[in-house]
Amino acid sequence: MHQSQQLDPFRDRYSPAGVMDDSRDAFVLADSLRTDMHCFHAVRLDEPAMIRLRELARLEDEIGEEFNRTANRPRPASPLLPAAAPTV
Repeated sequence: MHQSQQLDPFRDRYSPAGVMDDSRDAFVLADSLRTDMHCFHAVRLDEPAMIRLRELARLEDEIGEEFNRTANRPRPASPLLPAAAPTV
């Protein structure tokens, strides 16, 4: 997987004004890997424990955001009474 902007310098070689097209991007990426290998580097995966820790941290953030949304939601004045209908 690649970011479209990362191909911009290579894309300019093959089409004017950086025209984007999936099939052209596939060709540009393959050709760039063949001719300009020095511009790329191998991606190392983190340890499984570190990946899990990041996942849990994101989950904690999502739960905190959901808590804030719920806490800030308008509620009836009294928890025992239903909200009053608006008067016209």
